[in-house]
Amino acid sequence: GVLLSLVFLNKKKGDKYANRLLALYTFLFAFELLNNVLRWSGALRTETFVHFNLVHFPLWAIYGPLVYLYVRRVTRKISFKYTDILFLIPILLIAGTISPFYILNTSKKLELVNAGAEFAHIPWPSYGIWLVILLMFSYSFLSYFSFRKNRQTGFRENVWLKWFVGSYTGFVFMFSLYIFLIWFNLMDPKYDYFVDIVIVFFIALLAFFGFVQPEVFEGKNIRQILPFIKYRKTGLSDALSLQMKEKLLAIMVDNKPYLDPRLRLDDLSLL
Repeated sequence: GVLLSLVFLNKKKGDKYANRLLALYTFLFAFELLNNVLRWSGALRTETFVHFNLVHFPLWAIYGPLVYLYVRRVTRKISFKYTDILFLIPILLIAGTISPFYILNTSKKLELVNAGAEFAHIPWPSYGIWLVILLMFSYSFLSYFSFRKNRQTGFRENVWLKWFVGSYTGFVFMFSLYIFLIWFNLMDPKYDYFVDIVIVFFIALLAFFGFVQPEVFEGKNIRQILPFIKYRKTGLSDALSLQMKEKLLAIMVDNKPYLDPRLRLDDLSLL
């Protein structure tokens, strides 16, 4: 994750602002993974690392806005708007709720952590995690539905958009599945690294589509970038070619799309 963030930070191709957003995204996720590793190893219960407890909670409210800002940047070339400050509200609320634990000294934190009573010292509601999950899914829908009908975005860009936002949605789904399984005692928490492996896959997928985004938006066919698409090399038969030709002619006659000066080949393929 740290290496990926450095790659995006120093990436020459594509928009620098967008690359920095992805660099921050992958770095924060790497930090959350570090927190998980410290928890699995028991290091969070030691004096050296006890202050890492609960610091990953606000990150759950940061990933979604970063995805939204990134998609908005690559589709509409918008950098920053004053209304973007509103994204800070959930982050500050979560951090503020947990702040009574953050400000404790080392010995008090060790006492609470070893007793499993971290949440007894903070006003974090029992349903708080479900509100966070709802927020994360909301960012996913916001990122997709806000830009999928953007006039400047053609067919291949929309396919990319589905895969990119879908990767984040997959991450959110697996995260919510983990919480569900733990909440209803359907899985032992000590096996949660299995869920994290799948989450890492979705984050890697998101990073991959972030990496190839400039090529897609510069005209490279999405099928050239997705080698796992089935039938990518299958050609059209003569009969099907003629059928599609007749359909295209009918669209031209009935809908007259050629009257739109902004018409693109990608847009035509959607008709």
